[in-house]
Amino acid sequence: DYPFDMQSRFTISKDAPLGDSRGRIWTSQGVTTPLRFVVSELPEVLEHEIDGDPIPQAVSLPVTANGRIFPREEIDLWEFKAKKGATVTAFLNAASFGSPVLAKLEILDAAGNVVAEQADRAGPGMDAMARFTAPADGRYIIKVTDTRGWGGERYVYALSIRQPMPD
Repeated sequence: DYPFDMQSRFTISKDAPLGDSRGRIWTSQGVTTPLRFVVSELPEVLEHEIDGDPIPQAVSLPVTANGRIFPREEIDLWEFKAKKGATVTAFLNAASFGSPVLAKLEILDAAGNVVAEQADRAGPGMDAMARFTAPADGRYIIKVTDTRGWGGERYVYALSIRQPMPD
């Protein structure tokens, strides 16, 4: 049920420059408008869409988790492990590449308590960011929603989650 207009595979050169790139796709029905994609230094995962209640999707840090708020009022959950005292930063790119997501980020502990959330609510045209220091060893979840409860095929995001590298 994951919506898509077309599906393609791309191979990115290992020496491709990091950052934004643009391209077009030609089919028997014509050419697309310019498509934007981002080449990142982080490993990437794609959300596994399911019907029903959200189930946390486990990821290993550092990572960029690609998701979509679809249908309306959907909640995406990304689960990761952190050690006590580790600082974790979550940055959600959406507005910066034209997605209408007005993201809200919350970081939950294993019991479901909010241990951090973005300092300010993201406004139209702004991306979201949250940072926290793990109070204990364990599993944590980043909860992604649209602040208005909206969603749709265009409500895509890229959530980069990272910890500073040890010295």
